[in-house]
Amino acid sequence: MRWLILLILLIFSFEISVSQSNGLWTLDRCIQHGLEHNLDIQIQQNHHKKAELNHQQSRWNLLPSINGYGNSNFDFQRSTNQFNQITSGNSYNVQYGIVGSLDLFAGFMKQNHISAQRYYALAVNEQSAYSKFILINQITELYALAAYQKELVSVLEQQVENNQNELDRVMAYIHIGRAEPVLEYEIRAHLSMSQLELTRANNQYRLLNLQLAQTIHYHEGDFEISGLDLFLTEPSIKYQNADSVYMMAVSAYPLVLKRELELNYYEKLLSISKGRQSPSLQLNAGYHSAFFSTDTLPNGGQTSFETQFDNYLNPSVSVTLNIPIFNGRQKRTEVNRSKIDLENAHLNLQNEKLSIKREIEEAVLKLTNLYMEYQNSLDNLKFNEKSFEIHQEKFRLGLITTNDFMNAQLQLSQAKATMLLSRYSWVVQKETLNLYMQGI
Repeated sequence: MRWLILLILLIFSFEISVSQSNGLWTLDRCIQHGLEHNLDIQIQQNHHKKAELNHQQSRWNLLPSINGYGNSNFDFQRSTNQFNQITSGNSYNVQYGIVGSLDLFAGFMKQNHISAQRYYALAVNEQSAYSKFILINQITELYALAAYQKELVSVLEQQVENNQNELDRVMAYIHIGRAEPVLEYEIRAHLSMSQLELTRANNQYRLLNLQLAQTIHYHEGDFEISGLDLFLTEPSIKYQNADSVYMMAVSAYPLVLKRELELNYYEKLLSISKGRQSPSLQLNAGYHSAFFSTDTLPNGGQTSFETQFDNYLNPSVSVTLNIPIFNGRQKRTEVNRSKIDLENAHLNLQNEKLSIKREIEEAVLKLTNLYMEYQNSLDNLKFNEKSFEIHQEKFRLGLITTNDFMNAQLQLSQAKATMLLSRYSWVVQKETLNLYMQGI
């Protein structure tokens, strides 16, 4: 028995590889293509790159600030020379230098700003992961629905084929006089209805393929799913404990992680607001000089640039102490606003955990319910197959009417469709739970 199962798996694996080589799309291939080409995810990733740049810049802000400057003045009519004597005529002067500053202490605002930017960048990354989570879930649902519709088309094709075979058989009986001509119209009526249902199912299948191709941003040609990868998954009973699934989800679910990072972010913003209330100490330094057109030698010639550079050179160092005394309660108000933001971050985190817990509890219950529905649908299918065989034999013996036989065939088709729907619904629910537990 084990070798038989292995042989079946090998056959299906071969068919999947053949399907991929023939251009049919598996679920994994759809997910991979969707993640690579989704524009919303690319936008989120760009937001994360921007946040990372802001984080890097906040670290650079710890270094001293050094800037060069230059200032030129032009005087007309009168000016002052190096002896503070007023002279007539046009003149100009240039002042230049390098200035720098370094924060010695500022309430640890820069350090807290670095941490805040780091948490913000991580939160943006989790938002990107949540977009991937939603996309994967959406692709899985569409793919499973398309796979179900594809199997439903096969069921209806079999129904049309059965009706056509019965019509051929009845036409042969009518030709030799063993059946009434009215039977032809009764069977043709059921055959036309089956063909209508098949056409509708085919149209729905093509629409689902189109919607799936649009979702994964595939616009390069024909698109059709394989469906065999989901067919390999046999529903089984999985006694998932909602609490254990929840404990795994809170450490992997992107929105919960994002809320936790936002909480850390607002804690740092509160620290920054409090830091603005503390005194600050700043070290300043400068290296200045100047050039004056009125600076002349005793012989009336212009003093050289090198000489003036040395004469007017003025290095300087200063320390600035800033002590907040009264600023219209601006900083106190900012602290209070930050406290409110932090409280909201706590509430958002709790609300997110409650929301995901409800979703997981419902998902675990649905998984168990769908397994029971699948088992019941298998039993129903088995009994309908047996019933159809009996009705088919009775119909060929002339013991039941055409309507009785066609109703038995319709019930068989409905039983197959119900089994397929419960099967693919179970697969979708299982994949959703796996996403909650494993993350992206």
